[in-house]
Amino acid sequence: MNNVGGSLQEMVNSSILVLTQPSVPTFERFERRGNLQKALIYIAVAAIIAGIFGLFGGPRRFIGQLIAVIVNFLVFTYATYYIGQRQGGTGTLDEVAYTFSLFVAPLQVIGSILGTVLLLLAFIPIINVLAAIIGLIVAIAILVFEIRLGHMAVESSMNITDSGRAWRVLIMAAVATFIVSFLISAVFRI
Repeated sequence: MNNVGGSLQEMVNSSILVLTQPSVPTFERFERRGNLQKALIYIAVAAIIAGIFGLFGGPRRFIGQLIAVIVNFLVFTYATYYIGQRQGGTGTLDEVAYTFSLFVAPLQVIGSILGTVLLLLAFIPIINVLAAIIGLIVAIAILVFEIRLGHMAVESSMNITDSGRAWRVLIMAAVATFIVSFLISAVFRI
């Protein structure tokens, strides 16, 4: 990896701080340390790791999910940047991509590991019901945390201090990504 964003280990360390000390200033601290290329590498590595835990679906599903994760990240990043600019944001595409990768990648891996553990527990009678309930609660908690981190990342990477505008950017980018994700799922039958 070139010097722009340092090593993968530096990105992991930055992710740990973003996840354990979530705030706009924490994101600001790292947003200029990387670029789109670094973000994509980090997302791809996380997608491969997450995919290994999800190999129950076979190789076609693995490849489809890998493509979906990368394409969805690109769509979301570009949409956030484009919409953010229209909302008065001044950040760069590199800042948006790198900032979002710092929490999207690790949460993707964490979600996949937890999902696999809960799937394995689903084969044990009685525990399977508890595993399903815990799985739902954990999935909702991760989603809420990811949304909150997304809001902070928009504020930081696009330099949008108005909370309402930051939410608009985040919601509109999520809708664009959902549409693309739906189309990819239809094509690859994931």
